[in-house]
Amino acid sequence: RTASPIVALEGGFPFVEEVVADVLLDRGEMGPGLRRIRSRPDSGDNSLLQVEVPDEGGGLVLLSLHSYRGVSDGERVAHGLATGDVSCLMGCDRVADLPDPIRRILDLTLRLPQLTPPLFERLFSRVLGSPPPKGWEADGEGHWVKFVVASDLQQAGQLRLDATQALEYIRGRVTDRLRAVDPVPGLSLSELHGLGEARQFATDLIAEIHDAMSGRLDWREVDRGVLFVGPPGTGKTTLARAIAKECGVKFVQASAATWQASGHLGDHIRAIRADFARARRFAPSILFLDEIDSMGNREHFTGQNAQYNTETVNALLEQIQGMDPTAPVIVLAATNYEDRVDPALRRAGRLDRVIHIPYPNVEALGAIYGHYLTLHGSRVDPELDVSAAAGMSLGLSGADVELFVRGAARRARKAQRPIRLEDLVAEITGSPRDPDTSLRLSQAELERVAVHEAGHALASFLGSSGGAEISYVSVIPRPDGTLGFMARTPSNRVLVTRSESLERIEVFLAGRAAEEVMFGPEGITGGAGGSGTRSDLAVATASALSLVAQQGLGPDRSLLWAREPGQGHAEQAERILREAYAAILQKLREQEDALRRLTRALVERQELSGDEVREVLRGSPDPAPAG
Repeated sequence: RTASPIVALEGGFPFVEEVVADVLLDRGEMGPGLRRIRSRPDSGDNSLLQVEVPDEGGGLVLLSLHSYRGVSDGERVAHGLATGDVSCLMGCDRVADLPDPIRRILDLTLRLPQLTPPLFERLFSRVLGSPPPKGWEADGEGHWVKFVVASDLQQAGQLRLDATQALEYIRGRVTDRLRAVDPVPGLSLSELHGLGEARQFATDLIAEIHDAMSGRLDWREVDRGVLFVGPPGTGKTTLARAIAKECGVKFVQASAATWQASGHLGDHIRAIRADFARARRFAPSILFLDEIDSMGNREHFTGQNAQYNTETVNALLEQIQGMDPTAPVIVLAATNYEDRVDPALRRAGRLDRVIHIPYPNVEALGAIYGHYLTLHGSRVDPELDVSAAAGMSLGLSGADVELFVRGAARRARKAQRPIRLEDLVAEITGSPRDPDTSLRLSQAELERVAVHEAGHALASFLGSSGGAEISYVSVIPRPDGTLGFMARTPSNRVLVTRSESLERIEVFLAGRAAEEVMFGPEGITGGAGGSGTRSDLAVATASALSLVAQQGLGPDRSLLWAREPGQGHAEQAERILREAYAAILQKLREQEDALRRLTRALVERQELSGDEVREVLRGSPDPAPAG
């Protein structure tokens, strides 16, 4: 009545300032002549607040900062509140969200307490007119009451429920909210494969969160912000959820795209604040921000939306700064494009740990196949060896593996048999489910494709590896236009010698060379040059140019590196290709019998595993035609 205090009411209770004002009025604490003056949206921008402080005094200003991003002129409002004869109640999720000028003039900050069982009983009795049923905490689960919000009690009262019904109603609403942020069901860290350095980071973070929760470590010592970077499908979301599951904390998921879809600038920023407030409400928790690159980089903002985008990035920076030890939230963000994330988001104190998640290697892919196949139990052929499928999947993600296993299970169900390797291979290679829907080759065309693919396989077999990398050869046309292919199990080796590179170029050219052996120089087709940049000639040319321009392994051994090959590089690459083609042509002529054996086996069976290919080329009897 006399001091005109400026009071901040901190907590997640929307419009708490109005509720408190009503209580004061009902109790007669404000005096009969004190007017309530509500803040209102600015006419020019409804995301801003316009606050008018009366010159004559005697008013109570109610300022809500739950729904809006700020006031139109923070300095002006702060001056009016500080010098005017008015009181002010302002509601906010946290005082840190208030504009600096207003934060400086606060006389008092009141934080709404977290509900405890005794306080819940008092509120329950006051709102519903009777206490909760006796023994309501006997189940030992009274901890859920700290997640009760005002509307839970109000709704129970409006429905005229008795005490028992009201308690179950309130508990049910809270349980639904908790279930929405529960990381279970989900994979544990031990069930994830192919994470690279991210696994050790996750292990350390989990240990630190456990220590902080038990009081052995201060929350300030725990990494507060992490940016996961990796291609789509590599498990960034799954890893974040696994960390929450291992720690036993809640998992709040948000995305920049969802925030942007909320509406105009005020709604956009309100959505950002709401998700951070929700994470703090369930703290300790993990807040996962997907597609963080969608926020954009302020260094690249131009045009009429630049100011809008800058404001949203600033709002995110405001929320993500620092950690509140009383409501600890670990922010894990994910992106496919690290360079699109604003540098300020990656600086110390924000998303300061950048963890790269690569595509899984062959060993990890095998483990991922094993995991998803285990979910099908007895419906999997016990003889199924996933190593060939894993090799064929190198360069793909765990999400791709899950898709392949799901498709293989579908093929097996239709055939009314267990899942076999052939089902996985069919999914990996895009084999049509119904042969009648794919391109039909004539017998002559089938034989020519078989010759071409047999040439690739025989060239691999004649190389230094003895064909160990051959995992599958097929002459069944695919929906993408591929008539045949040889799948290889990639090597884990990082360094490749010049002679090995030349062997690879010979393998790429061997399909064309095989056609020349079998049909003569004028009987060669353009099959090796089909499918654009994926074709045999395209890959062989790229390899030769790389040897010359980037690796210093060209015929003249020039050490001059060039990003873009020039005419001189092209001439040297042409020489490499011609010499490689002549070499593999001679080798295939000397092994024409083996070439014919493998061609005949492919025509009869149309698909052969790597082991079957090697058996044929070693001179073993041809595999029996498929039943």
